[in-house]
Amino acid sequence: MIIAVLFLVLATGLSVAVIQSVIDSAQTDVAQIIMFDRVLLEPGLPAGIWILCGMSAAAALAWVAAVAHLRGRRLERRMAAELDARYQELSSNAAGDAARAHLLEARAAELQTWYERSTSERDQARAQLAAVQEELHHLRVEASRASVVAIPEASEAERAAGSPSNL
Repeated sequence: MIIAVLFLVLATGLSVAVIQSVIDSAQTDVAQIIMFDRVLLEPGLPAGIWILCGMSAAAALAWVAAVAHLRGRRLERRMAAELDARYQELSSNAAGDAARAHLLEARAAELQTWYERSTSERDQARAQLAAVQEELHHLRVEASRASVVAIPEASEAERAAGSPSNL
């Protein structure tokens, strides 16, 4: 930044000197190049004009270069800030993605544990249900055996005596 400001000050000084030279040369003799009331050159009429034009162009070029350097530095700082912001955003996105991946892995492990526990509980419940059903089946069989009354068969004589046609 200091160099850019120094370059701008030098370009301004050169411009002031060239403007003063053009003004002094135009007011006195166009064949002489005068700066701050001192005669620098006496090249003649057409050469003097070309030299003054060249000095003006050099001063303008110095100004353009100083402003371009200053603008370039400003753009460079802005681009560096934008690049830092993008890098920060990418870093935070990468950290967020890594955290989500870690959470996803933890959640997958948790779900796997839950699945295994639920499967084990289901298998235990099925085994208990099968045991209860087996026990119920045995109880029904025993109950049906206990409720069955065996009636002995009647003999022919008892049948004949107890029939209603004989009465």
